Amino acid sequence: MSAAPYSKAVAARIADPTARRQALGTSADNSAVTLFVFAGPKAWDAVMKCPARLALADDPTRDPALIDWSVVCGRGPVLLVRAGQIDGAHVERLILGLLRDGAASVIDTSSGARYVLKGAR
Repeated sequence: MSAAPYSKAVAARIADPTARRQALGTSADNSAVTLFVFAGPKAWDAVMKCPARLALADDPTRDPALIDWSVVCGRGPVLLVRAGQIDGAHVERLILGLLRDGAASVIDTSSGARYVLKGAR
């Protein structure tokens, strides 16, 4: 299983209090961060266009179930942003992969739907 694209850089920024504070979506007390996952054919470009975000790219040519998304563990919500047309089944597998690897919740910004593991609050 390979690590999610940009996960090492995101983990390093979260671990550094100064870098974390400067990230878009960090709480005022610097204790919580917002992670963005861009999915679709323009995901790589979307991540590069906004370096202020703690953002990961989903590679639409790979099965997201085979990616290690553990950088999201204990974080939530994770915001899923569609970057171009993407198959619904792929998005579903991505959401399941994020939840499997520990995201507290995933919000699909295109629909506003919030996903959590069954039994989680």
